[in-house]
Amino acid sequence: VCRRVDRVIASSESDRRALVTEGYAPPERVPLLHNGIPEPIPTAEELARTRAAIPFAPDVPGVGIVARLHVQKGIDTFLSAAARVADQIEALVGGATR
Repeated sequence: VCRRVDRVIASSESDRRALVTEGYAPPERVPLLHNGIPEPIPTAEELARTRAAIPFAPDVPGVGIVARLHVQKGIDTFLSAAARVADQIEALVGGATR
């Protein structure tokens, strides 16, 4: 399919590199367009309100990841890092179905 289209949009530099290296499309046909929508920096009040809504002790640091469960998302790296500071953080695990 990639060979039949004018452009193949990559959402990360690593995806772009893989598309080119693996021969799916030449570099000039693989523009990079990052995912996400820039958001304004939250105010101190917004941060406090958000923190209060999370069921953790207020003085305990929180870490998290929001991603689909796929090896590409590096959840194993996140879990390894979180394990290193497990005695200093709280954890909340959840999921959703479609």
